[in-house]
Amino acid sequence: MGQQQLLLLVMGIIIVGVAVMAGLFAVQDQLKKHQADNLVSRNLEIAASAVMWKTKRDPYAGGNQSYSGLNANGFAQLFMKSETDDANYAMTSPSTLELEITGV
Repeated sequence: MGQQQLLLLVMGIIIVGVAVMAGLFAVQDQLKKHQADNLVSRNLEIAASAVMWKTKRDPYAGGNQSYSGLNANGFAQLFMKSETDDANYAMTSPSTLELEITGV
C-alpha cells in the first residue's frame, strides 16, 4: 500500500471512531431525559389517581375529601404499584389537603 492509502485508512478510522463516540454520548443524554420524563409522568399518574380517590365518598372506597387515608397502604388503595423499572415511589405526609409523592 502506498503512503497516501494508509493515511486515508487512518483518517477513515479516526472519523468513524469520533462518530461512534458522538452517537454514544447522544444516546446517554436521551436515556437521562427519558428517565426524567418517566419519573414526572408516573408522579402525575399517581397524583391524578390520588385526586380521584380523594373526591370519592367513603362508601365508594374513597377518601371522603381527605388524603389522610393514603398513608402506609396508599398504593394498594389506588390499585397501583409503588415500584417500576425506573424508580421507587412513596407517598409521604398525607394530610387533609396535601399529599407529597416522591420518586427515587
